[in-house]
Amino acid sequence: MREAIIRIGDSSKDVEILVNNLVFDNEIIEKKMSFSKFVETLNDYLDKNERIKLNRPCKFIEPGVIGHDLAGSKEKYIINQPEHRRFITYSKGDDNQAYEVNFPSSIYVVYLSNNRISGIKAFMYLNWDGM
Repeated sequence: MREAIIRIGDSSKDVEILVNNLVFDNEIIEKKMSFSKFVETLNDYLDKNERIKLNRPCKFIEPGVIGHDLAGSKEKYIINQPEHRRFITYSKGDDNQAYEVNFPSSIYVVYLSNNRISGIKAFMYLNWDGM
C-alpha cells in the first residue's frame, strides 16, 4: 500500500510528489515533474471515462480569484478584493500630489474575449462569509 502527498503551487509550474511505501519499511520517494507529465501519469491509473483531458495549458489562479468560467474563447474571472488603502499619485504639469484612498471590499467580474479584457463589473459588499 502507498500514500502520496501532491503539492501544486502557483510559484512553479512543477508538481512535487512525496510517496510513502507502507509495505517496504516506510520507504519515502520524492519526485518533481511537470504538470502535463503528472496528468499523463495520473491517467495511466484511471479508467478511460475518468481520464483528465488537457486541451490547453493549465493556468494557476491567484488566491483572490473565487470563480472562473470558460466557454470557447471567452473567459470570466470572479475576484474578491478585501477592503484596503492605497496611495494614488496625481500629476498635472509640475504639480504632483498623492492621495490616500480607501477602497471598499469588492467583487469584480472580469470578462475576457480572445485573451483581452472585454468588460468589468464591480460590486461592493460589507461582510464576506466565504463560500
